[in-house]
Amino acid sequence: MGIRIGFACTSAALALAACQASQMQFEPALTAAPARPAPPPVRAAATLEGQEAQQIEALFAEAQRVLLLPAFARNLAVVAQEVDDLRVAPWGRRIAGEDLARLVQGGQPGFSYVAVPVRWLSGGTSTIGWDRALDAISIRLAPEVRTHWRSADARVRSCAVNSAAHELTHTITRTPPVLDYTIADRGFSFARHFGQHFASYTVGAVAQCTWLEEQGLLVEGLAACVRTYGTNRFRTDDCEQ
Repeated sequence: MGIRIGFACTSAALALAACQASQMQFEPALTAAPARPAPPPVRAAATLEGQEAQQIEALFAEAQRVLLLPAFARNLAVVAQEVDDLRVAPWGRRIAGEDLARLVQGGQPGFSYVAVPVRWLSGGTSTIGWDRALDAISIRLAPEVRTHWRSADARVRSCAVNSAAHELTHTITRTPPVLDYTIADRGFSFARHFGQHFASYTVGAVAQCTWLEEQGLLVEGLAACVRTYGTNRFRTDDCEQ
């Protein structure tokens, strides 16, 4: 089964560039394949040592483990059926849940993960992009992600899994070793007011809820859990200790 992606663009000038980029990202049409190469392990930036590096690598190893679970793919397909407008990027193409799972789990020919270093930020929000400190593209994690991961409360720790899974989606590319941001969310704050939901946030929320399900903590059910944490932004109210 090939990826089922519909296309929808706005005529607004603000969205034109993102719309054109999404056209480029998914041309030509994609086909499925059984091969599922494992994503490369995520390494902490060389500037980190000891426990700081170990915590980053342990977090991303856990997020990658969850993303490769059959339960994750199954949950993502269920959630996507309830989302009216799931897109690979703001103003980008629509994508079905099972097709997004195939992309995330490495089963889509022509797409792969690019390994990028990860480091902690002293302030601000988590992001991926050019890092002047490292002279390379990196993932930078906000301080609260470290707090969440260190928490003894499993529900709080699950929020770190969400953050890591979300950032991992941005490292999927069809032009390795160049990162082309196949899954993107720049401009989401505006686009979500038009009812759009985004692959990166949906993957993060489903990964978090799948992790909670493993821990026997999905008491509210999958749909309610995903609504709590969000598919068009990360709602972190339940992440505070």
